[in-house]
Amino acid sequence: MVGTLQDITERKLVEEASRERQALLAQAAEIAGLGQWAWSVADGELTVVTEQEANIFGDTGGSFSYDVWRERIHPDDRERANGEWNEALAARRSYQSEFRIIRPDGEVRIIREVGEFLPDRDGGEDRFIGTSQDNTKRKLAEQAMRQAIEAADYANRAKSEFLANISRELRTPLNAIMGFSEMIGSEVYGPVGDGKYLEYIRDIHDAGSHLLGIITDVLDLSKIEAGKLELDETSVGVGETVRSCVTLVRPRAAESHISLTTRIATTLPALNADERKLKQILINLLSNATKFTPSGARSRSMLAPAATAASRLWLATPASA
Repeated sequence: MVGTLQDITERKLVEEASRERQALLAQAAEIAGLGQWAWSVADGELTVVTEQEANIFGDTGGSFSYDVWRERIHPDDRERANGEWNEALAARRSYQSEFRIIRPDGEVRIIREVGEFLPDRDGGEDRFIGTSQDNTKRKLAEQAMRQAIEAADYANRAKSEFLANISRELRTPLNAIMGFSEMIGSEVYGPVGDGKYLEYIRDIHDAGSHLLGIITDVLDLSKIEAGKLELDETSVGVGETVRSCVTLVRPRAAESHISLTTRIATTLPALNADERKLKQILINLLSNATKFTPSGARSRSMLAPAATAASRLWLATPASA
């Protein structure tokens, strides 16, 4: 007997490593939902079809073929998908397409396919190799996102239109209120009588002017949302502005039996600011102070010049704070 011995350890290690790589690639393709295929140019048939590829198209019997692939394509997408494939085949170039399929159970899925032409340089056959991926979930998510964005845009436009319309509706009666209060305050048709009424009329006119300014801001809502609102800065008498704001809040404070007092220094300097915006800030602060001050307590606002010649505003609620 004559024999030979050969150490094939290295070859076996290489084969084992190759099997591990193939297993990892197959697992990665399964995780990614990728089916793999190869198509022979000479035979016009699929020569390689992975299990994942057949599963994507709903064929679990092992009979998945090129004809089955064409039949599965949705009728509305079939002409386009076949045209894209035939163009790639004629030009021997890379291929990619996205289309819907109808699986045997009637379920419609969205598939993305990518293929690459591989010429055989050793005298064999040319072929295409590629992958198929079920993109249904991603496409549905994108569609839902687009619909949500469109709904949000529509709601935003509807909100802006509503505010613009209601603002215009408010301006008409408000202008009338301001006009009549100005006429009464000017005593156009004779003296009013009690001086207190004149004071009230001036308060009504001032409140109307402030409200008209706010409505004007609402009409400029698009500028506010775009961050392009410009301030109308002028020299503002802070003491007079504070008194005007306190006058607006005082009736509500009186309803809650809250004493609202102010102390404003006579040496307070003028402030360079947007008067309407400043009033909005002060009214919000005073309204909150009144709202959250217990009944029977006191809220106070005090204005005095600071050492740096800048003015400071103190709002305490309740008075014991």
